[in-house]
Amino acid sequence: SLMLKAVNKPSQNLHAELLLRQLGARAASQSEGGGELDDYGRPRSSESRGLEALRQFLTKAGVNAASLSLRDASGLARQDLISPLATTQLLTYMLNHPHSAVFRDSLPVAGVDGTLSRRMRGTAAEKNVQAKTGSLMYVRSLSGSVTTKRGQTLVFSLLGNNYTGPGGDMTGLYDQVCALLAGFEGELSR
Repeated sequence: SLMLKAVNKPSQNLHAELLLRQLGARAASQSEGGGELDDYGRPRSSESRGLEALRQFLTKAGVNAASLSLRDASGLARQDLISPLATTQLLTYMLNHPHSAVFRDSLPVAGVDGTLSRRMRGTAAEKNVQAKTGSLMYVRSLSGSVTTKRGQTLVFSLLGNNYTGPGGDMTGLYDQVCALLAGFEGELSR
């Protein structure tokens, strides 16, 4: 839980990469085929084993992992390709996971801490949105959950690619969407 907070709240990419490799090393130690070789005849890396374990977990969560391109744990590789659908499927799965509280506690809270500490203040989203940010040049994302005025938990994923304007425009738009969702007084059906 401490490492997860170190990854998610400040968006610490190095820790994400280290966790992936540790996951891969653990998978290798539990595998009877620990001496497996990659396509080039070399011992499989902890990174490749970690990515395999990640794909297996995503499949268990109901995500079509074959439709994704996963190259690292941080999302910094330009070859990483995910979709809002896959992200919301994973987040929905995590809401009902036995470690749901640990996961949610690791996410930044709007207007309170982490990468969202200065965002959404003075709106219905403040202290009400728990979400992970992501950014690269021309890319901005925000994915997580929000509770509406009627107490309904909504999962969302906002991904913007190839936006060449100021990144603040995208984050401002995402914050407005979160405030609208938090202030929603209706009832959404599944």
